[in-house]
Amino acid sequence: QIQAQPANEVPRLQLAHLLRRTGQPEASLPHYAEIVKADARVSEARFGYAAALIRLRRYREARDYLTDAMRVYPNDVAFANALARVLAASPDDSVRDGRRAASLMQPVVAHIRTTDLLETMAMAQAELGQFTEATTWQKEAIATAGKSGATDIAQRIADNLRTYEARKP
Repeated sequence: QIQAQPANEVPRLQLAHLLRRTGQPEASLPHYAEIVKADARVSEARFGYAAALIRLRRYREARDYLTDAMRVYPNDVAFANALARVLAASPDDSVRDGRRAASLMQPVVAHIRTTDLLETMAMAQAELGQFTEATTWQKEAIATAGKSGATDIAQRIADNLRTYEARKP
């Protein structure tokens, strides 16, 4: 179907997602890139490309790609959240920037308080060494997950709370 309808990005996007989610992130990259090239407005393809870079542990590229995506989609919280997570938790020391991660998340969490966004703010605070603040944000993330009925998520992210309580990013 992709060859029959090259202008229709839906099948190509589905293929790219399938490849990325089944452990083939490298194979997904050209499909995401082709979609973005054909129609730069397809934010889902940009996000998928960034997610594939992260899965490939190409953190510098992911940071730069997400920074560019934020210029294209300044009001899309998903890009700010993903970039802040890369900046706060990348295993690559040269990529981490807790201050920038926190500054990206501050205006977001001032208006939107989802489990994921609160957890990202906690990560940024921990990267800055602000463990009391990180613990407070993480507790709110856990409570938010619990209130929404996502007890499995609340239990999973409780591990990070214990890490912050131990004063570790």
